Amino acid sequence: MRHAISEDVRRDVQGRMACSFFVPGEPAPQGSKTSYKHRGGVSTVEGSSPAGRARLRNWRLSVADIAREQFEGGGQFIGPTRLVLTLYFERPKSRPKSHHGWHCVIPDKDKVLRACFDGLKQGGLVRDDAQICDFHVQAMETTGPTGARFDMRQILTRAPVD
Repeated sequence: MRHAISEDVRRDVQGRMACSFFVPGEPAPQGSKTSYKHRGGVSTVEGSSPAGRARLRNWRLSVADIAREQFEGGGQFIGPTRLVLTLYFERPKSRPKSHHGWHCVIPDKDKVLRACFDGLKQGGLVRDDAQICDFHVQAMETTGPTGARFDMRQILTRAPVD
C-alpha cells in the first residue's frame, strides 16, 4: 500500500465535497495506443515501450490506491468537480539553481493528466472522469519528493453563461 499525505474527503463551509492529497512517485504520461498484428488478430497496448507501460501502470495504480483510500474515507464525488493538480518532477542535477523551476519539458502535461483522471476513476473517487470539468495543471521541478498534489472540490454553482 502506498502512503499519501492526505486529508479525508470532507465538506467545506459551503457544503461542497472537498479533499486534498499527495501521491508520491514519478508522474507518468498516458500517451497514444500502439497496435500489433498477430495470428489471432490485433492487440492494442498503451505506450510504445515496455518500460513506459510499466511506469504508466505503476503511476496509475498509485493514484488509484490513494483515490480509493479517499473514497473509503468520505465518499465519491458526484457531479461537476474542480481539480487543481500540481505535478512535481525531479530537478536535473545539471540545472542551475537560478533556473525558474517550472517543468517545461517532456512528458506532455495533458498526457499525465489523462493518467491521473483514469486513476481517480479506477480508485472510485469520481464516478466518471468526464465530471472533472474545471481543472488547472501546473508542473514544477523539485529536489524533494516527486509526485502530484491533488486538490479537488465539488462545484455547486452554475456554469457562467455568455
